[in-house]
Order: sequence, then structure tokens, then C-alpha cells
Amino acid sequence: MALIFGVIFATLAFVYVGCASAEEPQIEWSKTFGGTGWDVGYSVQQTADGGYIIVGYTGPFSGEKNVYLIKTDKNGTTEWSKTL
Repeated sequence: MALIFGVIFATLAFVYVGCASAEEPQIEWSKTFGGTGWDVGYSVQQTADGGYIIVGYTGPFSGEKNVYLIKTDKNGTTEWSKTL
């Protein structure tokens, strides 16, 4: 039961093409990152190499939260992640 509620994260990174046009944006990829605690994503930015950097926080359901950074390639595959 805890596992069902534990995977709350949180950064569904939707990458859109053509956001400025009047057409409906096309999703290139979407992915869920995180674990069994309380994980929340706040911002996604494209990096110079075409990948993405995602920032948020992670931690247990009760207790202190930590900054959570994730770097992906252009397809959303995690290259590295860091908890601070």
C-alpha cells in the first residue's frame, strides 16, 4: 500500500514542439522521475546539449526535504541525478 502512495513524483517532463503556434503542441516524450517518498518537480530547462535539467525536492512523507536535480539527455534518459 505504501508503494502505491509512495510513487508520487512528480516531474512529468512534457517536452513540447511548437508551443508558440496556434496548433496543439506535440509531446516529444514524457517520463516520471522519483522514488517512494515525497518528490516534487518545480522547473525544467533545456540545456546546451539538447538535454534537460529538472529541479525539485525529495524526502520522506514526514521530515526534511532535500533539493533534487536530474539531468537527462534529449530523449529523457537520466544521465545523472543529485540530492542536496
